[in-house]
Amino acid sequence: RFAPDVVHAHYGTMTALFCVLTSTVPVVVTFHGSDLNRTPKDGFFRDLFGRVASQLAALGAAGIVCVSEGLRDRLWWRRGKIRIIPMGVALEGYLPLPREAARKKLGWGERPLKIIFNARDAAVKRMDIALAVEERLKRSGVEAELELLRGGITQEEMPVYLSGADALLLCSDTEGSPTMVKEAMACNLPVVTNDVGDVRQQLTGVAPGAITMQDADALASALTDVLRDGRRSNGRAMAVQNRVDAKSLDRMTFDLLKDAADGNAGAAGRAVAWPSILIAIALPLWPTVLPALVAVLLCCAIWARVTHWSVPGKLTASSPLFWSALLYGAHLLGLLWSTNMDFAGLDLGIKSS
Repeated sequence: RFAPDVVHAHYGTMTALFCVLTSTVPVVVTFHGSDLNRTPKDGFFRDLFGRVASQLAALGAAGIVCVSEGLRDRLWWRRGKIRIIPMGVALEGYLPLPREAARKKLGWGERPLKIIFNARDAAVKRMDIALAVEERLKRSGVEAELELLRGGITQEEMPVYLSGADALLLCSDTEGSPTMVKEAMACNLPVVTNDVGDVRQQLTGVAPGAITMQDADALASALTDVLRDGRRSNGRAMAVQNRVDAKSLDRMTFDLLKDAADGNAGAAGRAVAWPSILIAIALPLWPTVLPALVAVLLCCAIWARVTHWSVPGKLTASSPLFWSALLYGAHLLGLLWSTNMDFAGLDLGIKSS
């Protein structure tokens, strides 16, 4: 029988909250970005519920990791307990290839120049700005075009794209610790980006490249300079110094997990069980229940902090399975009562399948 000493939940929302509420061993939660940042594409209710679930998970976790300082600032409490540990890139898996050989593999000619852009979440990544940048480059006589990545590229193929391209463009509204920037560094691909997430820390000392405003004119100007320069960056050489390599970051994570396992925080999440259940039932009934619900949540949160997770006996007497079933059942009940059935119906359909 598998009996872990610690649980490490990657990503917040309901995933982390279920772990915190049901685990009999300490839980460490790593927040990655969209679990604390706004995600309008998920719809108002799902977005709000996910972020509140993340906050509750942080309240009951034995350890908290955020991949950037910006995410740490989005948590409502326990900021002094948070460790900043970005997700790293395995340098041995992202070996740069000669540009010409990579372009030949991809079927690209010498021209036009290629600018990699992650278009998987076009609204948040701001593909509208990226297309405006491409248009400005062409208007100014720079023979370049976007290579839009929409998923489906394997980890083995990604170094080929990054080695054959001439720059990476990032212009997102929000990011946690963008992995593609680290992958570009590993392949010595110059990066032009707005100041989002932790890119300023990642790209310290990396050249050529630029961090500028989230503006098409500013980004196009910076890209023009990088493309006309034509050099590869020194990103790979700076990877370990800037803490973007997986080996050094994994060691930090292991030390944190070991510290949590050596502690005694197994039932910490029980302190947030009742407010979580209330949210699961009542949130879809917006707006009639929400003001009272928020007041109850705040009172419970303050009480939990003041009493250092001490909870009434009736809350700790139940088994983890009971808490898990009760919370999940309440969540389903809330979906059935939802006034936003487009999203609730989709969610219920996925669960029933």
